[in-house]
Amino acid sequence: REISSDVVSLLPKIGSATLKKGNHLHDNCQRLTFNISHPLLPVEDGSVMSYPPPIPYTRNGVRLGIEPKYGKHQCHQNAILSFVYGYQLPQIIHFITTLIRSGFKGDLVLGTGTDLTQGSREYLEYISSSDTTTATGIELNVVVYEIELSCVKRGNSNPCQAHRLFQDATTGECISDFRKLRRVATLRFEYYWAWSSLYAPDTQLFFTDARDVYFQGNPMVRGLEFYRNAGYAPNTTIIMFEEAATIAQSRANSRWILKTYSETVLQQIAEKPVLCSGTTLGGQPAMETYARAMVYEFDHSNCGNCAKLNDQCFHNYLVHTNRLEGANGGSISTVVTHKQGEGGIVNTVGLVSLRHDGASLHDLGLIQSESMAILDNDKTTTSAVIHMYDRDAGMKEWVSTKITQELLEWNSTGRAVPRA
Repeated sequence: REISSDVVSLLPKIGSATLKKGNHLHDNCQRLTFNISHPLLPVEDGSVMSYPPPIPYTRNGVRLGIEPKYGKHQCHQNAILSFVYGYQLPQIIHFITTLIRSGFKGDLVLGTGTDLTQGSREYLEYISSSDTTTATGIELNVVVYEIELSCVKRGNSNPCQAHRLFQDATTGECISDFRKLRRVATLRFEYYWAWSSLYAPDTQLFFTDARDVYFQGNPMVRGLEFYRNAGYAPNTTIIMFEEAATIAQSRANSRWILKTYSETVLQQIAEKPVLCSGTTLGGQPAMETYARAMVYEFDHSNCGNCAKLNDQCFHNYLVHTNRLEGANGGSISTVVTHKQGEGGIVNTVGLVSLRHDGASLHDLGLIQSESMAILDNDKTTTSAVIHMYDRDAGMKEWVSTKITQELLEWNSTGRAVPRA
């Protein structure tokens, strides 16, 4: 695709970085090449940040070193991006099945590990095949990357580096990862940035977890309805989603903020709601800048053991200290936070039971008894995306049954496409 002047105008004017078209990466996308005359540094003008692309410095320029294993991007379509490294088919089949049923039309970009089982690989190859979409009429375009990471066994964190994400633009050689070991949950934002940079500025992007997420509706349709009703610019608005607790009420989130930043920062944002870093929706310019900002926070965090850092502390810090609005020449014009169970787009239900003395979603009247749909707090609106459903015992059992049925159908009939 052509790199439009709109995209160039949204790039941070720092250092001597220029974005150029490179060789073709896919049918209608092009590999992006950054030519850099010296290392990039962020520019801060008061409270407005300009975040650099999260790329290594080389005199020959840098280009993305990753290509899909299966499928091809449609760079002028909306896209859902999910890093499913380490997961196999049982952890992702309900995510994909319900997304197809939601009617979403666009790209689903998945980053898997290289250790896929044969069954997982066969399913992903099938569902991403153009022959499958033609034969079945599915309008979901699946793009699969097999991600090769170098990880270290270290307690429960298993931190990693990504040595194949970038290439020297002249020689084509992989550039060794210059960052410290980090959790996969943090590292994924480098891939989100790489993938988001491929899409046109008029597209919508949704970064999301997969294992504990499923769809009851189309998040892009809900998002565009929200922009239209609220009067926000779709390209430069970003929507974050709250959990059912403040940072002070969450020991984990308080600990992450304290260890990564300071007691002063913790006190400053303690009464702010916990924002979940697992789901974020926005226009391509806004989401590309947000991904830059997340990587920047890791690079500049004050940590004794970076491998244990959690991406959620960066996410909450950036929003609650107003480090995103106005960033990168206005590529993020507005940051909106939706309260838990409101807005109809993402409903993060993980802490709802704790907030209500252990009552289940069913006890609270938040599940439609016939369809088992989870509702917003108004007990009427069906939430488009459900996150952290497995914290509710009843919903965990119900989804587990659905996963078993989907796996049986795939294994017995080879039908990965859900019937109505």
